[in-house]
Amino acid sequence: KEKKYNIWQNSVYMLKYGAENRKSVIVFSLLMCLLALASNFLGLFVSPAVVSSIENGKGLGNLLLTVLFFSVGLILISGLSTYIRRVGDSGRVYLRVLMMEKVTLKFMTTSYPNTENSEILRKRDRCKETLFDANGAPEAFWEVISAVLLNVIGFISYTFIISNVDLILAAVVAVSTIVYFLLLRPLNEWWYKNYDEKSEYMGRFYWADDAARDNALAKDVRMFSMQGWLRSI
Repeated sequence: KEKKYNIWQNSVYMLKYGAENRKSVIVFSLLMCLLALASNFLGLFVSPAVVSSIENGKGLGNLLLTVLFFSVGLILISGLSTYIRRVGDSGRVYLRVLMMEKVTLKFMTTSYPNTENSEILRKRDRCKETLFDANGAPEAFWEVISAVLLNVIGFISYTFIISNVDLILAAVVAVSTIVYFLLLRPLNEWWYKNYDEKSEYMGRFYWADDAARDNALAKDVRMFSMQGWLRSI
């Protein structure tokens, strides 16, 4: 019977997997989160700083220095974020390739009857679908975990800043965030629960793709004029 894991168990597994095989992936994800947060704060405070400089009549030189400070800061953060993202890509790909090796080794060393078991093949195709996709879960996880940390820290920080201005506005922001989460959660759960159905169709697609590339079947394809049928599926 297939064992089900929740999102927390999967997240802990991925973090442990990254820590054991490529610690830099976790470090780069944290750095991306911190840089994105710094960029958001600079973008948030640039307008008040410029307006304050103008209202207080601090002169053109002070205004230009203020604009220059925020502009240089945003440019540096943007460049550093791009650099870290490119450097971190190799680590995420490396972890995904390691997973491919584990799945391949598992299938190659399994009992022979399992190689013809439809349920085992379905699971293998599901792994194949995910691991062969650069945008699949093994790489997307690190983007998601960085985005989650950014949203949590940003939400706490912005709520704290807004609460110093207007408590009612802070309450509205908090309530709207909770409502958005409650509305989006059923959609994500439905997608996850119906993933097996999607995998079944993707398994058929991969079978057709492998069959079309199989040289042993080339004679039958030509003999029965199956080119059009293969293209249609």
